[in-house]
Order: sequence, then structure tokens, then C-alpha cells
Amino acid sequence: MNHKSEDAVIRDVWRKSHGYTPEMLYSAAQELDWLLEDPRYLDPNFIPPEGVQMFFGLGANMEAEAVRMISQGPPYEPRMELEGSFAMSQIQAFFPKPWVEFLKRVGMHDTIMTAEMLKEWETLLDEGIALRNGNLLSNRPWALTDPAWTLVTPYYIARLLDPSITVPFPTNPAWIKVDDADTLSFGITGDWGTGWYFDGEDQLCPPDAILQQMLKLGVDYTVHLGDIYPLGATQFFDRFLKSWKPGRRGTFTLNGNHEMYAWGKGYYEVALQHPMFAQQQGTGYFALEFGDWIVVGLDVAYYSDPPWMYYGKVQDQAQKEFLQKVREHVERTGQRVFMLTHHHVLNPEGTETNPLWDDIVADDALGKAPDYWYYGHYHSAAVYSEHSAAGPDTKVRVMGHGSIPFAVAHELKENCGPGQPIACYPNTHFDDDIPEHRGRVMNGFALVTLAKDGGITERFLNQDGSDMCG
Repeated sequence: MNHKSEDAVIRDVWRKSHGYTPEMLYSAAQELDWLLEDPRYLDPNFIPPEGVQMFFGLGANMEAEAVRMISQGPPYEPRMELEGSFAMSQIQAFFPKPWVEFLKRVGMHDTIMTAEMLKEWETLLDEGIALRNGNLLSNRPWALTDPAWTLVTPYYIARLLDPSITVPFPTNPAWIKVDDADTLSFGITGDWGTGWYFDGEDQLCPPDAILQQMLKLGVDYTVHLGDIYPLGATQFFDRFLKSWKPGRRGTFTLNGNHEMYAWGKGYYEVALQHPMFAQQQGTGYFALEFGDWIVVGLDVAYYSDPPWMYYGKVQDQAQKEFLQKVREHVERTGQRVFMLTHHHVLNPEGTETNPLWDDIVADDALGKAPDYWYYGHYHSAAVYSEHSAAGPDTKVRVMGHGSIPFAVAHELKENCGPGQPIACYPNTHFDDDIPEHRGRVMNGFALVTLAKDGGITERFLNQDGSDMCG
């Protein structure tokens, strides 16, 4: 098979996913073409920074693990995360030659996925391979083999090569007080930001259905826990702003790792400057005081670490001082703390906390664990019980299933039940008669109602309004 025909076969396999369009790539190229002519990276003696080397090294390891796992056959239990494991194959199939040459010059490996492999896997990818964490290797829109994910690579590499392109961190947090109601309701969803897409025969795709359910319930505030897909570049935030809607009193959006892959530009300069998010005062962290509650949103993505910014951080002085202010306030008022972040504070199984938990509960920050903690980031959902590593005094919920297609996560299922760390998780299956839905479970959101006297009710709902925990 000659090189041209091999490329053609690879492109034909990857074209089955909807997310890649030439328009997406062209708009990205216009914003990034300056990199191709930057003399720093044309120098044959140029050595990529450590973060770039780590990024491409991890990508090569993920690709090798995907090849090993699929070639070996079921059960499909990868030994590492596989997000981005198809990127090098798809970049080399679709990107213009100057871009492929540039990415290789700064450290990208040659793909080991051949046309023969991809043709052999084509039926598997059409049907979808459900991984242990519920992620899908699938040709369905926004599953892990969607070529749209490749756009993360050039944007994030630009930031790793030149961190100065990152938007400065705003430090003007809003402190909002609501005192004209007996209850406040919040529709909370995470990782919702794919935009509208065709999902089989459904008239509504998951994010559209979720938003309609929240508005139908008449929530006071809609809350997006962060992550615009494939990344938070300006053009994708434009799409988000056309789709997202506020509740009766307003809306909030948090910063996620995908926003920071695109330098924070779309998040800080587009979304937070939009009238819909005016209450946030251009800043990714805030407080909302209501009766015996204080709702605290944090920006844990800005300072998260490469290669994938997988773990959130609060180590900046501005947010630490803000959390100290919250602590001093609640010590005076006795208010309960309802925390919102993008990144997770428990491992999916609920058996361990991670460094973000330590950052926030540290003596020089909040100084205590919040009463409730909601986050996204993980593309499924879980209601953690008193037996989780968070203990009985902090109710932790992950709601990262706002749009990305997923299956039952066995790492959740195996840790759910009486005496286990997880009380419930998404397991409402779609109708398997629709090929695009086969093997998937429904996306969803949380409806949280705070009472002025410190009471709270929570409902965990599927995208059709049914009970996730029923």
C-alpha cells in the first residue's frame, strides 16, 4: 500500500466522526499560524521545554496502550487514561503538511496506528468500546475517537512553548448577597460545552435536553462547571454563548482545563465579558451569600499543571486570601459552605482525596472541608456517600456528564451500595434500537435547592427529567 492510499484509508475511517470539519481546522490555523514562522522554533538546535516533551511522551504512551488493548481484544481494560490516544494518527491524517512538520519538529512522535489497524478496528469503533471508566472508544460524535479532539494539541503546545500568551489571572471576585427569597435553586451541569450536535434520531442532543430541563424547572441560577469542547478557544466559546441560557436570577461558569488549553482567552476575554456572566465581574471565582449558606465558586484550572492539567490547584495568593475571607465570614455567621470547582477532589471510586482537597482545606485557605462540594471534569457522575474519603461531614458530587457520550463506569458500579463510597451513579440506558445510543447511558444534571434556614434538597436527573438514582 503506497503512502497516499494509506492516508486516504485513515482519513476515511476517521471521517465517520462528526466533530472534525475543515472549517474548525482552518479557523484554528488562522489563530496559530504565527507559530510556524517563529524563529525560536525553526532553529535546528531548539530543545522543546519539559512540558512539551511530557505532553508528547504521554500521548505516545496512550497511543501504544490503545493499540495494545484493542489488538489484544476483550475485556477492554486500559492501564491508563486514553483521552488523546488517537490524536497523532488523526493529526497526521488531516492537518496541513506544514503543521505536521512543525509539531514533529517540537517533539510529536510518528503515529504507530496503520491503515490496516484502523480498517480492522472499524466495526469495533462503529459499535463502540466501553472502557472501565465509562469512556467510549467510538466513532459517535464527541466520543474519544472524534477527530475534533486533535485541536487541543496545537493550541496547548503553543501555550507550553510560550506561557506568556496565557491571559493574565483576574483577581476581582464578586461577592453577591441574595436576601429577597426563601429558597434559591441551581441547575448544575458539567462538561456541557460541546455545543449542539446530531445524536441519532433524537431531536435534542444531551446538552440541549439538559438545558431545556433546567429551564423547565424554573431554576434561579444555571451553573456550568466548566470545559468547553474541544477546547476553550474563542470560536468555541462563541458557540457556547449562543447555546447556554441563564436561570431566573442569572448564571455562573467555571474555568476548566480545556479552557486553559486555549490560554484562557475564550473564558476570560469572551465568556466573562458577556452580559450573561456580568455577575462574575470578569473573574473565575466568586461567592454568593444566601441566608445560612454561602456558595463559593473557585478557579482551580488556571494554575493546574502539565502535561494534561488533570489535577486542579489553588496555590495562588489571591484565591487563598479570598478563601481566608470566606473562612472568617463563616466563623462569624455560622453559614454552611457549598463549594463549586471544575476539577475533582476524590478519585472516581471515592476512596482517596487528592491534592486539590488539601489546597482548599489547608490552614492558609478555607481551613475546613466544605459542607457540599460539586465538580465536573470526570465524564460521568456520582453521588458519594458518608463512606467516601471525604467522610460524613462533606457531601461530594461529581456532575461531569453534561454532554460527552458514555457507558456505565465499572469503577463506579463496583464501589456503589450499602457501606460503599458511592450512593448512586448514572445507569439509565438509552434505547438500544438506535445505533448511536447503543451501550450508552443518559447524560444529566443536578437540581439543588437551598433554603434560607440552611436546609437543602438535591435531585439528580437524567436528560429526560427522570431520576438518575431511582
